Amino acid sequence: MMRDSLFPGAWFAALLAAACAELPSTGPFGDTNAQSWEARRAALERVRRWSLYGRIAIQTEQEGWTAGLRWFQREDSYYLRVMAPFGQGTYELERHPRAVVMRTANNKILTADDPETLMRENLGWSIPVEGLHYWLLGIPDPRSPIAMLRLDNKGRMTDMEQAGWRIQVRGYMHTGDVELPVKLFLYTPRVRVRLAVQRWEIR
Repeated sequence: MMRDSLFPGAWFAALLAAACAELPSTGPFGDTNAQSWEARRAALERVRRWSLYGRIAIQTEQEGWTAGLRWFQREDSYYLRVMAPFGQGTYELERHPRAVVMRTANNKILTADDPETLMRENLGWSIPVEGLHYWLLGIPDPRSPIAMLRLDNKGRMTDMEQAGWRIQVRGYMHTGDVELPVKLFLYTPRVRVRLAVQRWEIR
C-alpha cells in the first residue's frame, strides 16, 4: 500500500465531517420506509455473487494509505486484490474453506484463521472483511447486533453502527435490478476508511 504523506489525519477527519454534514436527514422509520427497507434488505441478502472495482483510503493514528481495490465475492468465499500505485506492490487476500491466505507484495504466502490478523500483522491496519462484504451492499451483517440504523426516504441505509464501526453510505447507483453503494465511510476511534466504488457487477 502507498503510505501517503499527502493524506494527513486532519484532512481525512475534515472529509468525514463534511460527509456527515451532507447525509440526508432521516427521522423515525415510517411504515413505508420500513417496508421498503425490509424488502430491499431481503433482496440484497440474496445477492451472493458479485464483484466491485474501486479505490480505498485508510487512515490510522500513525499513517495513511491509498490503493486500488478489486473484490470478488462468491457465496461465503472472497478474493481481494489491493494494488498500491507507482509499482509499490499488490496484496491478495483469499478465503479458503479452512483458512485465509494472503500473498504479499514480495510473493510471500501467509495464512491465518481470520483476515484481520493477516492484515494487522502485515499491513499495519485491518478492516472487518467478513462484515464489510454486507456493508458494501448497503445492509447490516445479519450475524451481529445493530447499534443504530438510519434510512433515507427511499428506505436505503445511510448511517449505521455495528460491530464497533460507524458506516455511512454517501451515494447509490443502479446495477441491474438493485441499487448499490458507490461511496462509503467507515470509522472507529483508531481507523478511518473511505471506499469509492467505480463499478459493480452482479453475477
